[in-house]
Amino acid sequence: MPRLRLRIALVEAIEATGFIAWRAFLKAATDYTAATGKTLRYFGPEHAALETGHAIGADDIDRELRRISLTPDERRQAIGMVDEVFGLFDKMLQEQLDYAQADRIPADA
Repeated sequence: MPRLRLRIALVEAIEATGFIAWRAFLKAATDYTAATGKTLRYFGPEHAALETGHAIGADDIDRELRRISLTPDERRQAIGMVDEVFGLFDKMLQEQLDYAQADRIPADA
């Protein structure tokens, strides 16, 4: 059971980062479409709806998650995993930004 509780923390961290990222991706895609008339399918509304339509934030799931009790050691491990997920996600997005700012993406892409 302890491993399951830690997996839940990991999944929730991934879902949380994805939820925030998809809001930004969708805004960028919408702005891009408005400026160019071209649709970014991967970052557009259809894919965003699929990616953000997961269980995060569902009332019944939130209630169940609040019932989970972690030992101090599990809590420490869970916080470490969440910090690592957030750090990796930040690194991934920074690499994407660096790539885009290096003018490697054609303007007419």
